[in-house]
Amino acid sequence: MKVATLQSQDLVSRRDITTAYRYFGMDLTRANSTPDERIIGLFQARQQDLGPAGAEEARQQLYKVAVARNSQLIMNASRQSVDTYEDALAWLGNGANKSFADDSLLAVLATKEEESPANKEIGRKAIATIARARKSNMLNNWLLTGNQDGYTMDVGEALRILNIEQNLDALDPTVIPVIFESARSDKPGDTTEKAIATIQQALAGKAATSRTPEKWPVGLVSHGNTCYLNSLLQYYFSIKPFRDIILDYDKYKLDTAAYAQKQERVGQRIISMVEIKGGQRFAEDLKHLFERMIKDPGTTVKPEEDLVCRAFLDPKDYALLASSLRELAPTTNGVTDAVDEKITEASEVQEPSPMLDVVDDIHQSDASSVTLQGEDQDITMRSTVSMPPTPPASPGQKPVPDHAPPLPPRRFSTTKEKALEKAKSNARQQQDVTEVHDAAMFRLRAGMRPDGMDPAGEQEDALRALYSIEMSETPVNKGVSAKPKVILDSGIQLNVPTEPTDIYSALDAIFDLQAFEENPDMESYKSIQYLPPVLQVNIPRIGFDKSRPGGAYKSEECVKLEDELYLDRYCDNTHPQVLPRRKQCWGWRKQLQALRKEQNVLAKTEIADIDGPTAVSEASKYINGLGSVNEDLQSVGIEPIEVADGVSTSLRAEATQQAKRVEELEGQIKDLQKRLETQFTDLNNLKYRLAAVFFHRGGHGHGHYWIYIHDFANDVWRNYNDERVEEYTKMEDIFEANTWSQGTPTYAVYVQADKKDEIVQPVCRAPEKLPTPEPWPSDANTQPNDVQMQDGDKSSAQVGPRLVQEGGRESWDEVRQVAKAAW
Repeated sequence: MKVATLQSQDLVSRRDITTAYRYFGMDLTRANSTPDERIIGLFQARQQDLGPAGAEEARQQLYKVAVARNSQLIMNASRQSVDTYEDALAWLGNGANKSFADDSLLAVLATKEEESPANKEIGRKAIATIARARKSNMLNNWLLTGNQDGYTMDVGEALRILNIEQNLDALDPTVIPVIFESARSDKPGDTTEKAIATIQQALAGKAATSRTPEKWPVGLVSHGNTCYLNSLLQYYFSIKPFRDIILDYDKYKLDTAAYAQKQERVGQRIISMVEIKGGQRFAEDLKHLFERMIKDPGTTVKPEEDLVCRAFLDPKDYALLASSLRELAPTTNGVTDAVDEKITEASEVQEPSPMLDVVDDIHQSDASSVTLQGEDQDITMRSTVSMPPTPPASPGQKPVPDHAPPLPPRRFSTTKEKALEKAKSNARQQQDVTEVHDAAMFRLRAGMRPDGMDPAGEQEDALRALYSIEMSETPVNKGVSAKPKVILDSGIQLNVPTEPTDIYSALDAIFDLQAFEENPDMESYKSIQYLPPVLQVNIPRIGFDKSRPGGAYKSEECVKLEDELYLDRYCDNTHPQVLPRRKQCWGWRKQLQALRKEQNVLAKTEIADIDGPTAVSEASKYINGLGSVNEDLQSVGIEPIEVADGVSTSLRAEATQQAKRVEELEGQIKDLQKRLETQFTDLNNLKYRLAAVFFHRGGHGHGHYWIYIHDFANDVWRNYNDERVEEYTKMEDIFEANTWSQGTPTYAVYVQADKKDEIVQPVCRAPEKLPTPEPWPSDANTQPNDVQMQDGDKSSAQVGPRLVQEGGRESWDEVRQVAKAAW
């Protein structure tokens, strides 16, 4: 009671304050010295990555921080208040302040609206507040959206005012911001702003029209801390061969009735029957999600809890899910007298529930569901609900439906609390797309029927054929190559980047000659022997450094990606000169590494904006002028600075030599870089195109994932950010991300260029329309309001409010009947 009382008085516990600060990536010991504006900035940076539920949680955490700091500014930000000039600027964020120009504020707002359409309404309020404070005609005209005294500017006139000769459809979207900026610079004023607003409104309407359900993918609502799972599910759905396998999984799955086990390994492991059935159940959940992503008429779909749980639970824990008991065999009167192996598996759990309780759980879950149609209509309800009897049809009339019209099939979430909590715990521990992806592929392949077995005993199947890459590792002992060893993997894993690099350099670091630390005489190099249709490249970001607190850290270094990737240089069997050229490159790269090391020693200093030669030259000038300095020192009684003769001259000569050497190094480095860049330009048969990139923003223990996917058929890149799916045109954010706001690429997916349209098909939609209920017959004797309850019907369920005679069809109790004579 004391705690509740204190909380009602807006007091926050130390534990809640610590949790709130950690939510924004801050430590409590240093949080008090952090400015309010910085905390609001962290809050706003997170907002663009969150759905409605996540945004509300962020506001709650910010509110706790505001209470702890007694900060009205943070309090208003948590309440999304824009009533004052300062609050409106704080809400806009991105460095917006009172010196920002009006058009710059509108640009900031456009960015926030692009991040989340939910920002539109509060954004207009913020601009209105700023417009009142500034008395800005420009902002007021923008709020009017081009309307003045009933006059509305049309698109044609707006284009003429901005000196745009093309029509709206012919405009390149990437140059439109440049045109607007140029127009504001050349012809500032209300007319220009109205023209810009008119075109922006037309473009927005055009985009909304083009994004019909049939032509646009659905978003996925997060369950909380599962943004990386949503990104992975969107990736799976966009790869057509993968999607086809899941939708037709029955064709690929192992017949467990005919095979009690399988000899083939998956991931070099013997697979148990529990893992086989668990993989098949996971595939069933994934298939259901894909069907909803295809048929759902809305713009978002929320993955079922069972699917989320199975993505993070071990197959042996699937028995905790109530849905594992759904195949109970019902008999007459709703009594279950047969149970399949799912009950047996559930009985192996440490705390088994009585069978009756399990059935009750299922019934309760079903009762709370939206519909009772489809496969689940045979499950007996715990509390039956009677519907009014069907009125008889009049001659020539259609039969009146005896049940409510069916809704699109939706499975019931039957997850038990224990399973859900265990899955959530696993989800919190995993923040890596690669881990979840590998686990999902293992589950799916475990449930599949083998198409064969390779020499190592590994299962061959359709999913492996889609992703598996074959490489060889060749040992080299004192320059002599030995027999290569075959390596099979689902992709290529790069090293954690320690400096800005590009995809080719990162691949070179994997396939170049590598030395063994334990034996300097031993080396090895890798080559690609077989390339799959879909090439997955893992770009790990979590490194370890003993000098850092905790050791682990997130690498933010830029990794430049290529839209077109040629892999001939890593495949020795594609051309007789590939290996000799590779060896030549190994020598060049060693030289390049040594030259860069020398360049860093000479050029870099601890003094900002001053290189080594300049620092030495300035030291020479200072020493050369010590004569006058010493005179000043002696005049105030300080001993003069003694320097040996010739030091100034020697330093000046050294500075000259260093400058010359730095210039030589720059030339040699450029020459080697050019050789490396042009070494394989004539080998371009193995061409791959960038199809998808997973991105992460945050630290090594927290953050947010999203994915970009290239729709080759429509030549559109889309940003899949949980429930938001938006077209994306800022290609530099994808190919060369180098700022915190852009995030870091963690997983890149390339596909064979000649098969890209067959492999990548993100848009697969056939939205179903909700059926229209058939009207009740118009005959007055069969109106639904006249329908009465059947004798003995104890249910109070009704189609709609209506007056029913007490006692059903029986007449009123004679004892309570009032005689007419007494009226």
